[in-house]
Amino acid sequence: MHIRDSQLAYKSYLNLLEILSRGEGTKREESELNKTNFFFAKGTTTVPTLEVWDIHWVIEQSRETERKYASMDTESFSAAPIALRGLQQLIPGTSIKVFGYTKSYCEKFSIDLIIENESRDIALHVRPQLPQYYITRNSKIRGVWGEPEISSALPFNLKRSNDVCIQILVTERRFLIGVNGSHFCKFYHRSVYRDIETIEVKGDLEGISVERAKLAYYPPRLPQTRPINIGVGGSLRSDNTLAPTDSEMDETINVPKEWLKVSLPTRTPCPTITEFKLPFLGTIPRGSFSNGRMLKVDGRMKLLPQSFLINIQKGCNVWPHAKIALHLKADFSLQNAGVIGRATLLRNAYVNGQWGEGKRSYINCELHPGKAFSICILSAQKSYQIYINHNLVTEFLFPCDPRIIDTIYIEGDVKLWNVSLFEEILFQTINMKALSEMTWMSFLISKRKILFVGIVILLWLRLSCKNTVAIHKD
Repeated sequence: MHIRDSQLAYKSYLNLLEILSRGEGTKREESELNKTNFFFAKGTTTVPTLEVWDIHWVIEQSRETERKYASMDTESFSAAPIALRGLQQLIPGTSIKVFGYTKSYCEKFSIDLIIENESRDIALHVRPQLPQYYITRNSKIRGVWGEPEISSALPFNLKRSNDVCIQILVTERRFLIGVNGSHFCKFYHRSVYRDIETIEVKGDLEGISVERAKLAYYPPRLPQTRPINIGVGGSLRSDNTLAPTDSEMDETINVPKEWLKVSLPTRTPCPTITEFKLPFLGTIPRGSFSNGRMLKVDGRMKLLPQSFLINIQKGCNVWPHAKIALHLKADFSLQNAGVIGRATLLRNAYVNGQWGEGKRSYINCELHPGKAFSICILSAQKSYQIYINHNLVTEFLFPCDPRIIDTIYIEGDVKLWNVSLFEEILFQTINMKALSEMTWMSFLISKRKILFVGIVILLWLRLSCKNTVAIHKD
């Protein structure tokens, strides 16, 4: 930050002098003035080693200063912009945190990372809008705004008259943006991030401070965002088992007697159940989610769900990217509107530094808006078996050793009240070929039933027509 180059900082410096000359200053203002005098006297404003700029004293502007800046192009923001210039070159792993306090009438504020060229390009523009409950991201290259990216954090935890922290992490391909200690979204680079020289903050914030640091992982864990320990529960046993068939087949799975149903107790929601805050992050003992273990997730869908996901992964970091053994996402997009309970079910994995070839299915998963659900993920011999409301929906072959799994991550449009790992599920085996044949048999039987009913209706209509003709002839 170069205070000599900041007209706004200099005006603030004069304001502090005026306050102290009237004898109205506090110890805090005296210390800030001494610090400012030191920077002006030395002819530099680079904060040594800590790379921390505390500029809460800059935002305290007089009304006269705000009126002078009102005519400037500040994108309809009432307060004067706060600029920090002369940044050291950004590198992957650089974190920039903007702290502040939202005013009681806060409508919006913005954070811009600016490249000081002829057109003053904005590499990243982040603008939370509190009344609309969403955050906009964009860029401005050669005076032209790009395509905005708009979404809402779940839950939206930016409120008026509250502390706020927006974190921006620089990586090689994108910016990662966090809100109050939780990762929110990503924004892919549209310009050269190494050329960024200025941070500019505008809007209805006060008590602003900016911190720069080099991180080894992201996001940092605050007390309210630390993972929850998921213990391994007792043994659940099913007495209704199906005898093994086709023993020569080596590909087997564990299922109960009624091949589409898991005999597990369903936890009935009640008003006294405590809900988990989303996104949910839980840890399990490494090696505990292996053959025969089952993860059980209970909750309730929101009234207007868009999507929700469950990640079974190693590590709880967003950066560097965690290894994800199973990425299970249910998407209730507009293309499925009007078909209640149907969703596009995505299964994928992130291993060896890249996403695999995902699998999509448009199925009836019985996830109804406003209704309770139970999802069970069984770690079988060679795959994860996925049950929704006790129905076997799909499977996903292991992309890596399941014994490395130690983290469960859940987010989306759900109310969550139970996440548990059962120590042992005893089911006898049935091979996948037999399961597939049983599926086709059930399908054919259902088709035959429909055909039979159709024939009966046609015969009845034919007889009715004959009787009607006979009555008219008489």
